[in-house]
Amino acid sequence: MKKNKRIRYRHIHALRDLSNCFNFKGIKIKKGLLLRSGYLGKLSALQAKQFVEKFNIGYVIDLRTNAEVENAPDMYSNLVEYYHIPVVKEFDNPLVTKENRNSILLDISKNKGGAVKYLSNVYRKMVTDEYCLSQFKKIFDLLLNKKDNKAVIFHCTQGKDRTGVLAALILYALGVDRRSICNDYIRFNNAYRIKNFIISCIVAIRFMSFRVSKDLYYLQMAHKKLIKATFDEIYKPGRDRYSFLNDYLGLDKEKVDLLREKYLVEENK
Repeated sequence: MKKNKRIRYRHIHALRDLSNCFNFKGIKIKKGLLLRSGYLGKLSALQAKQFVEKFNIGYVIDLRTNAEVENAPDMYSNLVEYYHIPVVKEFDNPLVTKENRNSILLDISKNKGGAVKYLSNVYRKMVTDEYCLSQFKKIFDLLLNKKDNKAVIFHCTQGKDRTGVLAALILYALGVDRRSICNDYIRFNNAYRIKNFIISCIVAIRFMSFRVSKDLYYLQMAHKKLIKATFDEIYKPGRDRYSFLNDYLGLDKEKVDLLREKYLVEENK
């Protein structure tokens, strides 16, 4: 898999195209159809209009919870077909903010396994919980039923956990191998590594605890272990790629073929 070039656009973090990912047959994802990012609401009305036009965006899938959307609505929702599809419930939201940082770190410090176990459980739940899976099904229905060549952009707040799992599922359905999916997932770190390191250092000084700082840094960064935990659930004994897609995401062979027809293209075309 070639590296996905991260798109640099002011006020938008972790924005990139899923193109240049290849599936197991060596067929790549079409450029300009599937975009992922972090929160987009910092755009002004003019910037939002320019952003939508520049990337030919027709559909926005907002994965955030109701509370997140109410607190910081997307600025461009009246320019595109906007779909608010929260993939986790409020109390399962893995987002770490200034407001909940202390309580999350305190809870994690009391439990064996720390941040690794906490986030691994979050990722496992996203591909096993009935509510989460029903939301992902809605997203795949949208991807299958759109009739034009407008881009779809999906995002949560930071663009790591919920966005990362959805991106992994899309790539998985398109036939991309697990190793390439993991490598794509950790590219999130290119956008946040320095910022998150500085925040962790500040927290270490405030709490006088290296462990707390380490837990926070782990929560804020992408790790292959997390996507591995996701695939450990997908590949439970008796399951393969197609049985999971069919049984849990409602993607039978006909729908998988249609999805690949829509979003894959041979390199010489």
